[in-house]
Amino acid sequence: ITHAPQAPYMGHSGYPNGGYLGVHQLCGGNIDFYNVQFYNQGSTTYGTYNSLIETAVGWSTNTAVKQIISGNNFKGISIPADKLVVGKFIRSGTDGSAGWMSGSTLKSVLKDFMAEGTWNAGFMTWQYIGDKQGSFEFSDTVISAFSSSPVPAPSPVESPVQAPFTPTPRPTQKPTLGGTGGAITITIYSDSTWWTSFYLTNYGSNQISAIKVRGSGQSAYYTASVSWSSGTLGNVYGCSPGPSMVAPLEVKLIRNDGKEISGATIQKRAAGESATFGSSFSAYDSDSGDNNTLGWPAYFAIIICVCLLIGCVVAVICYKQKKAKKEVTFSHGDGAKDKHAEIEIGDGDNNTNTQT
Repeated sequence: ITHAPQAPYMGHSGYPNGGYLGVHQLCGGNIDFYNVQFYNQGSTTYGTYNSLIETAVGWSTNTAVKQIISGNNFKGISIPADKLVVGKFIRSGTDGSAGWMSGSTLKSVLKDFMAEGTWNAGFMTWQYIGDKQGSFEFSDTVISAFSSSPVPAPSPVESPVQAPFTPTPRPTQKPTLGGTGGAITITIYSDSTWWTSFYLTNYGSNQISAIKVRGSGQSAYYTASVSWSSGTLGNVYGCSPGPSMVAPLEVKLIRNDGKEISGATIQKRAAGESATFGSSFSAYDSDSGDNNTLGWPAYFAIIICVCLLIGCVVAVICYKQKKAKKEVTFSHGDGAKDKHAEIEIGDGDNNTNTQT
């Protein structure tokens, strides 16, 4: 069983429950290794020996390889060296954004690291088609670093498994209105052929669960969900639209209660490009949860009930009229001596009255 988390999930403090540190704490014994994505993280490029192996720079601190292995993070949880695979993308500007290394540079970095004798877990690349188109030159180059690398001795004692913990849910906010003056702005944080990420500003206290985006001529939207959270940018939303999504990009925001706004168009698909929405979200419902507006299902049910009631009233009236119907019969007698007339009044059933 393998996982492929992005490097910030392995130690950055922006994830209160620990990100993948929490996953490892709960079930790391069942995971064979982590293919960690050391790329696409903006200012944290992991682009040199020092920033990839020793000390991460930029926004995602404490997430370089040695820092992850040593447990140098706010949770104090370490990932075993034999489970930590270094991941890089192959084609610059195509398979990823920030953090690219050439095959020869990555080979040199990993070879120098393996010379210490503490790590030899291997490397991972994204993506296969790029390596194939390059006749596997990238991966073959990096593989050669492992041909004569020392293999670290296994640890004599397994790291103790920490007790499971119960994540503490974040408190649910109840905002009134979103954005100052309704001008919520969306900005492309990073963009490559296969991956695009966004962040929002001026969204007030709204909780945005997803960003919907589609390119020119497209009918369906791609959904960008929360990929990670930054102390300075807030939530960063990512999706994988591929090369078919071309500018201009039509964007709409989905709030956690299902409400949405649209009306922003990003004119160019590139990092740093932005657009501003012309309207904002309405207020959330009150804390009591009351809603005085009936939906169409309620109105439909009311109409059905009224129709049934009217039908029942009509049926009762018809029945009563039938019962009240009077039947009159005249009999003039059967002979000359019989000069009287008999009048029989009834309702057609057994209730009759005869008068002479």
